[in-house]
Amino acid sequence: MVSFFSQTSAISSSYMIVVTSVDRFCASSSSARLRMFSNVKVSRWVISFVLISIALFHVNTLVLTDLRSTDALGCRVRGDTVYKQVYIFIQIFVYVVIAPALMAIFGVLTIYNIKKSRVAPAAGARNRRTESQLASMLILQVSTNILLTGPAGFASLASVMPNTFSTTVDFFIAWVICQLFLYSSYTTPFFMYIISANIYRQEFIRLLRKIFCRYDHQQADILTNQITPMNS
Repeated sequence: MVSFFSQTSAISSSYMIVVTSVDRFCASSSSARLRMFSNVKVSRWVISFVLISIALFHVNTLVLTDLRSTDALGCRVRGDTVYKQVYIFIQIFVYVVIAPALMAIFGVLTIYNIKKSRVAPAAGARNRRTESQLASMLILQVSTNILLTGPAGFASLASVMPNTFSTTVDFFIAWVICQLFLYSSYTTPFFMYIISANIYRQEFIRLLRKIFCRYDHQQADILTNQITPMNS
């Protein structure tokens, strides 16, 4: 179960960046038809579809994972059958190759759209400046994601290929370090956006205020409901 949630969280994190890249591309496009896809309703459907697809794909992890004391890899999927090897290879390919490729493709297309829109009248200068900031953050986020998740993918690939070092202590130490990089990729986008620009910090503070205001209103309603029967 731990392996299932660990793997689904990792791939979900990467593909949420892919979804963001596609959304930025649609929002910055000069085509009105593409800009129609950049809205909250479409984003919710796409995010739900992606998360459900990832969860269904990783049901294999729940079935194939086993615990052995003969190596240092602990509880995980071994590559001792052709099906397991193919499953792990597809998993790594989807995670290490396809996700970064999609991030890079749509990131470049977004920058192209923004540069092309700069020849437009200055009426939308503020919107283009915001889009430019988002595109810059997207490129930084994609690069960071590749650097943090790539080693874990290659370590997983090395663990299922025929070799003698995948059961050694040195490989286990390298595996743990790669996993730490992988886990850090879950939280880096949040800190990158908060530290990078004031606009993101303001939005985060505004979100916290909404949450606490709603909590205060709920507490006030509870106290009111408790006091009213006593007065009656």
